[in-house]
Order: sequence, then structure tokens, then C-alpha cells
Amino acid sequence: MKKVFLVPSVLMLCVSVQAQTKKTTKAGVKPKSTATTGATLKTTNDSVCYAFGLSLGQYLKSQGVSTINYTMLNKAIEQTVKGQPTLLDMNQANHVMQGLAEAKSRKVSAAEKEKGHAFLTKNMLVKKFLKRLQGYNMRSW
Repeated sequence: MKKVFLVPSVLMLCVSVQAQTKKTTKAGVKPKSTATTGATLKTTNDSVCYAFGLSLGQYLKSQGVSTINYTMLNKAIEQTVKGQPTLLDMNQANHVMQGLAEAKSRKVSAAEKEKGHAFLTKNMLVKKFLKRLQGYNMRSW
């Protein structure tokens, strides 16, 4: 549940930092480029925002979110940072995120329950076999 509050807070901080800093490159900061997109991290703010995005991306991936509407994500961040009315209030947003977490939990639980059922079924058959074996007089063999 802590992650539910941490991720939006980090995103808000990133956008507010971006809105308040100048786009200048420090003398000691060497631009980093990524080979896949050609984007560069020219300022500390660029690096911080990219790091927040990376963290959010990993969090979403760990929660099983594979399809993201970037327009809505950016809109929510922008509206929140600018103090504009949002489409959901924080209670509604938390309810949506909690629903996602519960759905993932149910999916994982169902898989584990199936494994447990298979284990118990297998062991029950073994126990029945051993019990029948004990009923036979081994000396008669």
C-alpha cells in the first residue's frame, strides 16, 4: 500500500522540479545518451525525471500492467502538479489501484491454490496406496 502513495508522490515531485528549474547544463555534468532512443540526459532534472519514470515503469511492470495510456498518465500528472481539477480524487484513485492489486493477488492465489490441490491429491493417492499395502500380510508373499 505504501507503493501506491509513493509512486504518485515521486511523479508529482518530478514534474514540479521540472517546472521550477532552468534548462542549463552544468559544467561537471556529462550528457548521457541512450542508444535505443537517442535521448540525452542533459541536466540533473532530466536525470531525476528519467529515474522517476524508470522506477514507475518497473513498479507498473511488477504489478502486471502491460498496457499504458500515456496520454491519461501525463494528463493526471500535469493536472495534479498544476492544481487543476482531476478526473478522480485520491480516494477514487486509491480504490482503482487497490482493485488492480486485488485482481493480481487473486490471480496469484488461484495459481497457488491449484498447485496445492494437485499436491494434496497426489499425496492422498500415495497415502491410500500405503494404507492398502499395510493391510496385506507381507509374510504371505
